[in-house]
Amino acid sequence: MIGNVTIDEVRDKVRCQQCKSREWMSAQLFHPTGEQAHTIRYRRLVQIRWEKRVIWRDE
Repeated sequence: MIGNVTIDEVRDKVRCQQCKSREWMSAQLFHPTGEQAHTIRYRRLVQIRWEKRVIWRDE
């Protein structure tokens, strides 16, 4: 359940949670029954953090 976007828009942004690879993606479309809808885990964006990192160069 990702909202009003196409699978093509999602394909480039999704990666594996275990290996962090974007190599390929497998997806299935299904319509859950009322009972199944209660057991589905949803992932919602909580926050976005921008990090600044210091990079040193030895001279």
